[in-house]
Amino acid sequence: MVIPFVSVTGNGTATLVGGQPISTLPGTCTKKSGTVIDTSKPECLALVNAGQGVTRGEKVTNSGLGDIIVRGRYYLVEEQDYVPLIAMTAKIKVPTAAASQGLGTGALDHGYGIEMSKMIGEKWIAFLDGGYNFIGDQDGRELRNQYWVDIGGGHYLTKTLLVSVYYEEYRALVSDRVNIRDVFFAFNYKASDAWRFNGGVAVGLSNGAPDYAVSLGTSYRF
Repeated sequence: MVIPFVSVTGNGTATLVGGQPISTLPGTCTKKSGTVIDTSKPECLALVNAGQGVTRGEKVTNSGLGDIIVRGRYYLVEEQDYVPLIAMTAKIKVPTAAASQGLGTGALDHGYGIEMSKMIGEKWIAFLDGGYNFIGDQDGRELRNQYWVDIGGGHYLTKTLLVSVYYEEYRALVSDRVNIRDVFFAFNYKASDAWRFNGGVAVGLSNGAPDYAVSLGTSYRF
């Protein structure tokens, strides 16, 4: 279970979906600068008046409880000499974040995926993950379901510290938006058998992606 605290600074054209900043406002509602809401269109003005995280272009910062995510993993194949580790994943996003502040969509999502990893030597590891998310519609907006994929590699600087880099792509939730593409730099630190710490920085590669995103987290295993 992931219980996040999130803080988002933006102009109301994006919201968090499963922890990822994603544009949920149609491109027809933003002027060419990409920073101002075009309220001359009735459908865009309706979103502003509804107060669904949409502003008239000024940047605001909202913080609070994010969407709680419950997820699990089932290992199908254990890693062997020439066989990667293969696992199936599933998750449910509980809409606990405030949709009016752009911290979530206010709808229940669920998704399924597959993860593969393979050690290369003693210190290098390769990753390939993919999946499909069923996205609940936000009030006043119909959102598309979302496929996603990432590929990358990592290096164990020590036995307890892994640094890695991924290329990630997520399908845009609105049809006239480009897919989110970014590079994610991450670290995972195993402080003990129970406690782990992780974090990373994502750098956007497409107009559909945020300029950057920073994440920090911890987990306890029992």
